[in-house]
Amino acid sequence: MTSSAPVRQLTELARQVGQQLGGPDGVLVFDPSAFPKKGDASVGVQRQWCGRLGKIDNCQVGIYLAYGSRSEHALVDVRLYLPREWANDKERRKRAGVPRAVRFRTRHELALETLDERGPLLPHAWVAGDDELGRCSWFRQQLRQRRNRSRAEGDKRPAGARPRLWPCLLSLVEWQGDGAPAGPEGGHRGSRSGRETSIADLG
Repeated sequence: MTSSAPVRQLTELARQVGQQLGGPDGVLVFDPSAFPKKGDASVGVQRQWCGRLGKIDNCQVGIYLAYGSRSEHALVDVRLYLPREWANDKERRKRAGVPRAVRFRTRHELALETLDERGPLLPHAWVAGDDELGRCSWFRQQLRQRRNRSRAEGDKRPAGARPRLWPCLLSLVEWQGDGAPAGPEGGHRGSRSGRETSIADLG
């Protein structure tokens, strides 16, 4: 969904954040976040769960990656979610300029893709996010496999600095009314209000 120049810029951003803010107990935070959008021509726009509005409405969805350490926090990356309906509509893709190489990927797959690309540049001990991500058992399994792969490859970091998992993935900071039960393909269905500040490690 992006040209090579923005990809290089995001890679450089992650590298600088890792160098300047990085710490062995850093946290990678994933958050699928929607933003309202009128019309039907913008890439990925359709009626889907919009946490900002607290209901299903016309919007686009991005999978955001933030980095937090003891010194500071920063937004590092974002991937635009392309719904299956968009991915399968050749004419619509052509009109909107969606590259041919772009295929449908769930929000969980986008998060893992970002983790694989940016994770090595960002020192971290934790992977966190909201319950939409953590509710998916396949996603939790993929995180565990990455942890085991890191061990098999001979992670030289101290035990306390090796990546750990927050598969339940509750929010690191207070939020109000953005959560909702997961629907098909990693989306939301319905709404829920509440405030959460705790994190549960179910790894």
